[in-house]
Amino acid sequence: MIGATATGRPPSAAARNDRQQRMISAANWRPSAFARSPRHVSVVATVAASHEPPEIPHRFGFPRRVDRSLRTARSTRPKGFDMTTSEPGVTPVEHGNQQRCTVRSLALAAAILLAAAVWLIASSWRSPQPITFGGETMGTTYTVKLARLPAGASAAQLKRSVDDALREVNRKMSTYDPNSELSRWNAAGEDWFPVSEDTARVVAESLRIGRLTDGAFDVTVGPLVRLWRFGPGASLSDAAAPSAEQLAAAQSLVGYQRIDVEMNPPRVRRRIAGGSVDLSAIAKGFGVDRAAEVLEAAGVQDYMVEVGGEVRARGVNHAGLPWTIAIETPRLDARTVFRTVRLRDASLATSGDYRNYREIEGRRYCHLIDPRTGKPIEHQLASVSVIHASCMTADAWATALSVLGPEQAMTTAEKNGLDVLLIVRVGDRFECRTTPGFAAWSAEEH
Repeated sequence: MIGATATGRPPSAAARNDRQQRMISAANWRPSAFARSPRHVSVVATVAASHEPPEIPHRFGFPRRVDRSLRTARSTRPKGFDMTTSEPGVTPVEHGNQQRCTVRSLALAAAILLAAAVWLIASSWRSPQPITFGGETMGTTYTVKLARLPAGASAAQLKRSVDDALREVNRKMSTYDPNSELSRWNAAGEDWFPVSEDTARVVAESLRIGRLTDGAFDVTVGPLVRLWRFGPGASLSDAAAPSAEQLAAAQSLVGYQRIDVEMNPPRVRRRIAGGSVDLSAIAKGFGVDRAAEVLEAAGVQDYMVEVGGEVRARGVNHAGLPWTIAIETPRLDARTVFRTVRLRDASLATSGDYRNYREIEGRRYCHLIDPRTGKPIEHQLASVSVIHASCMTADAWATALSVLGPEQAMTTAEKNGLDVLLIVRVGDRFECRTTPGFAAWSAEEH
């Protein structure tokens, strides 16, 4: 699980500055604009879908580019045609050519005015720039981008609603807050413990993915996370690796099979004396989903929500195109884009082994712990990205597949119909492996 980025710990100033650089403007994106980040996941950022000038969507029937200097047509009468002359001996006459010119001029003016009106409607449908706001949550940061505001809503109102929703998730599922619902459950005994419907839902989904991965995803991994000095109370000064006896003792407290959950009424039970539950590898994704629900309830139809690198997008961006998201190359010495995806009505979660680690006795250990062995993973799967309707589910699957390793991860992903991209180390280069469904999301395939 992801103890080092568990919910509740305030981000550092460096992390906040890095976060601002990472969500790159769609107008000026370049791969070199990425800044360093302490996060364990591949950084996910919005990037430009095109460097072309703004275009009117084809569905409005306009040319691809519109001259912004639309001019009002003037009605001009031909020389020698005076319908109101009072010159003696001259009788006013009806000139057919003038009538035709006047009609044509009026028709042209009407057509241009109509086109301008429709163009203004189309322009108002998409804001010139996305509406963006964000803040701090779950020990990291979040960003929301909207293509436009719904009628009667303001960005400030929406930000307050999103802040409240994320604060509530943190209040329930933080491992750093001793008063959170999760912490109080961990401090309780082995009897049934009443929880919110949200916590029960997240626990139920965690157990489901634990069963599908034969325990590679296990929310009771907390004792092992702490043993390897990741997560709450971790001491980086302790440089000794755990002994075999310590590993065995910690593993005796691990086992998702000894967790029970019921939804009516919502309650949970932990049949492990001295054990604990850590929802860090799924709570951020749930927070993204909850923020998205708040936006949709307010009438927002086109948005992107990102919390600590996990993303959910609906509709299109301010340019009328699917939201374009970058998946980072999993390396520490440079920040480059490995692949971009076009996300619409879906979520993307990425997990990697290369940013959150610690060195013990000169050896580097990743924060991802395999609950089945009790040790940090050591295979060559560097990064996993999962696209799913639910960001909570994508978040959990990304961690689970990272633990499984490249071969077993691909087999499990295909068996469960997941859209997945794996980045595998092969010598001094990276190899990309995807399930068949992932190609439909890849920007490189379009």
